[in-house]
Amino acid sequence: MNKGKIILTIVIAAFIAAAALFYFSNRPSKLNNERALHEIFGSIEAAEIDVNVKVPGKVAEIAVEEGDFIREGEKIAIFEAENIKAKVKQAEAVYEAAVSKNRQAKVAYDAQSKQSEAVVKQAESALNAAKSQLKKVKGGARPQQLAQAALLVEQAKNGYEYAKISYERIEQLAKENLVAQQKIDGAKTEMEVAKAKYETAMEQYNLVKEGAQQEDIDSASAVVGQAQAALAVANAAKLQVDLRKQDIEASKAQMEQAKGAVEEAKSYLNDSTVTAPVSGVISMRSVDKGELVSTGMPIVTITNLKDIWLNIKVSENEISQFNYGEFVNVKINGLNGKIYKGKVTYIAAKPSYAVEKATPEKGSVDIVYFGVKIKLINEDLKLKPGMTGSITIERE
Repeated sequence: MNKGKIILTIVIAAFIAAAALFYFSNRPSKLNNERALHEIFGSIEAAEIDVNVKVPGKVAEIAVEEGDFIREGEKIAIFEAENIKAKVKQAEAVYEAAVSKNRQAKVAYDAQSKQSEAVVKQAESALNAAKSQLKKVKGGARPQQLAQAALLVEQAKNGYEYAKISYERIEQLAKENLVAQQKIDGAKTEMEVAKAKYETAMEQYNLVKEGAQQEDIDSASAVVGQAQAALAVANAAKLQVDLRKQDIEASKAQMEQAKGAVEEAKSYLNDSTVTAPVSGVISMRSVDKGELVSTGMPIVTITNLKDIWLNIKVSENEISQFNYGEFVNVKINGLNGKIYKGKVTYIAAKPSYAVEKATPEKGSVDIVYFGVKIKLINEDLKLKPGMTGSITIERE
């Protein structure tokens, strides 16, 4: 091939290349109108719980090492608690004494209450009897008693009249010397006896008819007054029963206070054994056996692998693609790209300080980023804090 043909070929090739470059540079790009996949990376974080002590003391036993998996409720450490055990026994003794005092107060209350009730009833009964007697004395004799007394008077009167007639007849016969003197004397005696009976019956009738004398009324009134005084004393004694009841309430309050002291001492004793509040991995152990630990000092840190999430930063151009509560797939690079289910649980209301500055390629305005948390379902417990995870979204 001669030199002219070579030059012509080069010129034609250059022209074709320039035309192609002009065509493709001015043709609308298909990629600009399609959506491309964009991967957002973030770091996995987990909840960490510092396990503190409530009771200061010396570590008697430490049951875990860093890296151990521990379940909720399992033992972490035991602290020496001889002084607490002594306080528990002391509190229990005080409580038993309070229970005994409360029991004695109840027995005394029951005994005095029954005695007081019996005395009051007895006094009330005596007062009622005295009032009844006074009423009877003031009311005088009943019609039946008055009628009976009148009947006795009538009988005694008839007896006297009969004896008097018999005597007068015998006395007439004696004047005629028809009867002996002895018979006259007997008749006279019978008449005098009958007369005495008649007079006695009349006196009794008059007494019944006139009623009781004033001294009898005064005497009955005095008995009523004594019975009222006795009832007042019995009622006053009931105040002692109320005091016994107050003793019961006071001893009950002391018993409850002592019971609270026992429960408090036992709670301190229980706190001497530290257990795991959640299941997780011991990520840090701060004490060893024999160390003195003060109140509030953390002895271990537990990383809760059940409460784990992916923390990412999303630009303002992409944040609209995230919705609270939706589920997404999270790829874990450290586990050969294994996919875990995650749930969007947090979208920041304000942007973070991660700002992408404006450049000629990115535009004339700054781009801010929002924090997003995705709660992960870590059933196999293989996810660890610090691992890298990513999600894939579509981008213009």
